[in-house]
Amino acid sequence: MMFSNMPPYEIVNELRKSRFAEKRDSLVLVEGTTDRALLSSYQSQRSQLFPAQSKEKVVDVLGMTNEWTQLGGIAGIVDADLWLIEDDKRLKITNLLYDDSPDIELMLLRSTALEKALRNTITEYDPDRIDAFAVSLRNESLRLAANFGYFRLYHYRYPKSDLKLRAVSEALPSYMDSEALAWDYEKIADSLTSGSRRITAANLLEQITRLREEVKAGILLCRGKDALSILASILPNLYRRHFGNDRWLDILVSQFQITPGNHEIARNLRMNFEFENFKRSELCNRIYNWEDTNSPYKILKPEI
Repeated sequence: MMFSNMPPYEIVNELRKSRFAEKRDSLVLVEGTTDRALLSSYQSQRSQLFPAQSKEKVVDVLGMTNEWTQLGGIAGIVDADLWLIEDDKRLKITNLLYDDSPDIELMLLRSTALEKALRNTITEYDPDRIDAFAVSLRNESLRLAANFGYFRLYHYRYPKSDLKLRAVSEALPSYMDSEALAWDYEKIADSLTSGSRRITAANLLEQITRLREEVKAGILLCRGKDALSILASILPNLYRRHFGNDRWLDILVSQFQITPGNHEIARNLRMNFEFENFKRSELCNRIYNWEDTNSPYKILKPEI
């Protein structure tokens, strides 16, 4: 069942029905279908995953079920995003579970899934050489995503500033010099503030400079979709630097592309995300802790 079009109070009613029908099942809300697709590989037969459409809706539903009902065995799994540095109090709900990577895409990217995906594609090269390429590709993508993250942080703090964040983020590679691996910050600021009566490009850049001095959050400023979009953009240049040719490049580009409606790179990483990667995640540890305090309910398979 999907709850994407339901308001929180209707989801609570549906959870009540599910609890009466399946008294032993854990009822777990997730943000979306891609989260369910990844987590379904690890879920117990006595758990159900329900996409709720948004993190805020998951939190609202948990608040209602925790305060208004006596339903047991209910949890929510979300991307913590900027809440990790701005609103950590919102993550204090005991049955709200999350990873220390800001979102699922970053959990995938920070795992060995990238190394495995590359090894399975550019098979003629020495594995250590491929792994070195993967490390460079990951580190540069995360560095650039974190630097862009200051604009996201400013928008989060000042949502009425009318920044055109969505339009810019959807065309992120066009604001980057993929050869120098650097942002054109003036171009970003011009586009973000285009048409705004609340802030100028020059003032925005001043605010971003102040944020850089105030917040040293690194990976916590990243958003997975930004990092993957950057990775797809810089991959050809970094590939040529590491291997000195274009052999395998067309195949890699096809497997690590991001185009409207086609996030092939995320699918590729999900396919190469291994059992051991998940077991080492903070999300898995938090699920273990939830199971310990909510016995006999289980979210994960017994072998995990």
